[in-house]
Amino acid sequence: MRELSTAERAAVQPGGDVTRRSLTRRFSRGWLTYGLGSFVQRGIGFLLLPIYTTYLSPAELGIVGVVLAVFSGFSVIFGLGLRGAVTRQYFDHAEAPPRLREYLGSVYTAFALYGAVGASLLTLFGRGLFERTLPQVPFAPFMPLALWAAFCAAAGGVLLSLYRAREQAVRYVLLELVSGVLMLGFVAYFVVVRRGGAVGQAQGLFWSSLSAFALTLVLLLREARPRCNVAMIRRAVAFGAPLMVHLLAGWVLLAADRVLLARMMSLTEVGLYTLGYQIAMIMGVVASASNAAWAPMFYDVARTHADAPRSLGRLASVNLGVSFAVGLLLILFGREIVLVMGGERYAGAATVVPVIVLAYALQALYFVTVTPIFYAQQTRLLAPLTVSAAALNVGLNILLIPRFGMIGAAWGTFIAFGFLFVAAATIARRRFAVDYEVGTLVLLFGLLIVAACAMWATARTSLIMAAALKLTLVALYVGACVRTGVVSRLGGAVADE
Repeated sequence: MRELSTAERAAVQPGGDVTRRSLTRRFSRGWLTYGLGSFVQRGIGFLLLPIYTTYLSPAELGIVGVVLAVFSGFSVIFGLGLRGAVTRQYFDHAEAPPRLREYLGSVYTAFALYGAVGASLLTLFGRGLFERTLPQVPFAPFMPLALWAAFCAAAGGVLLSLYRAREQAVRYVLLELVSGVLMLGFVAYFVVVRRGGAVGQAQGLFWSSLSAFALTLVLLLREARPRCNVAMIRRAVAFGAPLMVHLLAGWVLLAADRVLLARMMSLTEVGLYTLGYQIAMIMGVVASASNAAWAPMFYDVARTHADAPRSLGRLASVNLGVSFAVGLLLILFGREIVLVMGGERYAGAATVVPVIVLAYALQALYFVTVTPIFYAQQTRLLAPLTVSAAALNVGLNILLIPRFGMIGAAWGTFIAFGFLFVAAATIARRRFAVDYEVGTLVLLFGLLIVAACAMWATARTSLIMAAALKLTLVALYVGACVRTGVVSRLGGAVADE
């Protein structure tokens, strides 16, 4: 396990500006590095949007949205929750390298057998299930390609979790970067060069995932010994299985909207929603990058710092202050981004961007406040929460989509994420009480809501008035960050570098 620096060792003693600056500096370094990796990979995916909007019709983009939803869902199912198990249980074996290698080899063996069998069975016998669930999307070739791409993508999770636990952010970023470049190259080839349409996108997804799988397998064999230690597998699955239910319900939170839209509305509307969702998902990328840096740091600080509740609370304000700043920019300039990416025929996608950004802002709050449950290794508590939130999302989508279309789907996702955040924060506080700066977080999130309302209210205002309003909202947000100390803490950490 990584040794603490001198400044960080001092943090074992309560209080002190050096302690808080060292933690902020450490988190900022991890956030920037993980953020770079996520932005590079998702940024490459973002570069695919002009390709999609140029070479695919909105209806074909609707098929792409459904295929990506299936891909992400089965990546969770095939992953068996072992990614979270590796991140947490790494610390139980870190001091004994041979045991760690045996643990990693056993976990990967269990994953490979389970995932390969699952993908095979669904490919051979799953046609009826998919045709009943997604009647507008042909089973072949879309679903088999999505299933095997999901298996290959899930395979990289064990290695990424190892890098994350070790805080080897550069390796984490490079692996994400390679995966993103492969995705860009293969999709561009099949969609642009081969003119394959939506089928070409699915082919590119499969071949890029397969290539990344081969790379991660080679790298993992340097870290693990092929083994099948039943006790280690049982312990990892005991941690990961409840987490898989939690993650799968989380996928329903994120993907039920597109699946239900595809059942209730036209594929053209699904395509518009997909574009708006992909743009707003930049907020989700930021939240995930923050979580990648936050979780291992939380585990370490909670174990070693006497003033952990207060230190982590102050750090959470910096974390969320930066994340929400990205969300604010997406809300203010979402329409312009949609027009640049898709032109007038996709202009309707701008409607859903603010709502989805707010939903992902709630997810960022959830990521921060749920970590004590992971730290206490009580992941069994997560499944009931996320299943309830997922059921709420499905119910809201069924209720709202027929009446309001894709904006109803967006609001259903927002409300469900709000429920998940509040419920998880309430339970997590009983496991490890972090002293969050509630006033700061309410103020910053409230400004995001104000910005979203302002954009809807002034959608048809003049260019000068719109620009003045956006500058005012940015100034208000920066002023709030200055007044609450977010800027000074972040600035102090950067200055110490």
